[in-house]
Amino acid sequence: MKKLKLIFIFLLFVITVQNACAQYEKKLSEYSIVQHFINRMVTTYNFNESYLVKLFDQTALSQEVINKIENPYEKEPWFIYKKNF
Repeated sequence: MKKLKLIFIFLLFVITVQNACAQYEKKLSEYSIVQHFINRMVTTYNFNESYLVKLFDQTALSQEVINKIENPYEKEPWFIYKKNF
């Protein structure tokens, strides 16, 4: 469960920094906010730093996914949303 929570934190973090990094062609691990996150994960949760750097550098950012998270379907009125149940 702890690992699942950390993965969720990682994914939210990637989505959050995407907007700040979108107009540049650098690898995600080259941004100071990402470096700070990696350092915190290493010192707080004993993650392997080189593993996290590699993971961030291989991360593909999807604008479609980001748009769906920023505009969740749940904002629809109940009469539309309830069709999902």
